[in-house]
Amino acid sequence: MTGAGAAFGAELQAERMRLGVSLDHLSDVTKIHPRHLEELERGEFKALPGGVLRKGIVRAYVQTAGLEEPLWMAKFEASFAAEQQAEGETAIPVEEAWIAFAENVRQGRETRRKPSDGRWLGVAALFGAVFAAAWAVWHFVLRTRIST
Repeated sequence: MTGAGAAFGAELQAERMRLGVSLDHLSDVTKIHPRHLEELERGEFKALPGGVLRKGIVRAYVQTAGLEEPLWMAKFEASFAAEQQAEGETAIPVEEAWIAFAENVRQGRETRRKPSDGRWLGVAALFGAVFAAAWAVWHFVLRTRIST
């Protein structure tokens, strides 16, 4: 990729290498997949997760590598805006990005929820089994011992 993104990525990679920080170390500390770190260094911003996650990846990279965060975040914002402008896209306001992120999280949680009816039936069956066992012990074992 050419342009502002590639220039930012190359500069970021050069600084990381100058400081002697490996991508494996960055990945281990930040828990960010190495593929995303490599995409960032190539300036492939579109390949990164969108919205606030993209900025979070850059922030974690910069902090872990020991770079000056405000400076590098400003460089990233400028190069990302330049990339969007070059591709004819407009930047999404931060508020809208947060709303979209929250909506994606909500939808992800809704799809993972399972009906709990089956769980309560299992709990009721367990209590029924315990009650039946207690009754059987009382009726067949304890009652006969008490009466004799």
